[in-house]
Amino acid sequence: MNLEDETDILNCGFLEDFEQNANGRTTLNHQECDIEEVEVDCVDFLKLQTEVQENISQDFMVRKDRSKLTLMQMYSHGDAASVKLSIEVHSDFKCNLFVHRKPVTRSHVIWTDLPLLFDRVSVIMELCRRLAVNSFCSLQLQEVINMNKLYVLDLTVFILF
Repeated sequence: MNLEDETDILNCGFLEDFEQNANGRTTLNHQECDIEEVEVDCVDFLKLQTEVQENISQDFMVRKDRSKLTLMQMYSHGDAASVKLSIEVHSDFKCNLFVHRKPVTRSHVIWTDLPLLFDRVSVIMELCRRLAVNSFCSLQLQEVINMNKLYVLDLTVFILF
């Protein structure tokens, strides 16, 4: 079969789909169909930030900007304060968790059964709840050799109690 010109290509199709019109031109028979409107629930990141801020526990400080929502839990040492843990939800709804400024990888048990995208207040609140009922501490490896529930992240060890 020679496919050099368009008529050869058309002839390879289903001939019953083509018909001659009154002008002698070949046209394609087709059926029209209705286009269905589908409503898609798009999440507005700024609205999500506001809802989280309205519902978050007082244990967390909230920082909002156009590209990121940050929830922080602090240690207070007299007049000084330092970050214990922070949750970052980005405008693409990806979430990062940091304990003592070290990232907690997705392989950690804290992420179990949580979705990859944090596009609902309930999902963000569930992560906060898990953090509230579990305690994290950072120790050197030699201090925890005999302890259970050990999760190694980079060179720091995080223990989930």
